Amino acid sequence: TNSGKTYNALQSLFAEYEANPTGTYVYAGPLRMLAYEVYEKMVDRYGEDNVGFLTGEEQINPDAPLLACTVEMAPEEGDSLVLDEAHWIVDPNRGQHWTNLLVGGEYNNFHILTAMEAFDVISSIVDDAKESELREYKRKTSLDYKGPIAIFNVPAKTAVVCFSRKSVYAVAHMLEAAGKKVGVLYGSLPLKARNSQIEKYLNGHYDIMVTTDVIGHGINLPIDNVVFVQSEK
Repeated sequence: TNSGKTYNALQSLFAEYEANPTGTYVYAGPLRMLAYEVYEKMVDRYGEDNVGFLTGEEQINPDAPLLACTVEMAPEEGDSLVLDEAHWIVDPNRGQHWTNLLVGGEYNNFHILTAMEAFDVISSIVDDAKESELREYKRKTSLDYKGPIAIFNVPAKTAVVCFSRKSVYAVAHMLEAAGKKVGVLYGSLPLKARNSQIEKYLNGHYDIMVTTDVIGHGINLPIDNVVFVQSEK
């Protein structure tokens, strides 16, 4: 988290695209929100005509040379693939999609981003690569545990984390009743609503974002504190 690994992988992908714009260059991540964030970065840099967005629910310019996808929708072949959050490979419900791309994906270059707990599993799958390079990243900011806090004492610039949409709305209602300015985020929130919530937080309309663990998958917000309402998912 907050180490620059996704940023650096995308810079490599962009450099490869610029060297050969006729190829196919793909970002694949676990969540629509995360893929759309990358899509927006690609559009800002290269324009809408050169960028596509693919999820199970929607498609934008699917034949573009630059694609941002959920992992289930990533093409099986291309020039370069950024495979983000690859530690999901051990997830019993969705891990096969990362495995399929690593085993059967026909790409010249793979940029595989993972937490260390899945390193051995992924290494065993790609140990026949012609060339490989390992880069280790460290957090750019410290992370300190400060102990329990009453929910109504949560300060501004805080992400309050729950593990269900129902809990998100329940906690948000409690905080609003206490006079806090609150936004909400969860995985199935429609893109327009998600973007609106993030924009309001960035503009200072909200002090606190109540969210599921979706916030841990590439949603970048200026927060100083993380408070867990629940400790088990």
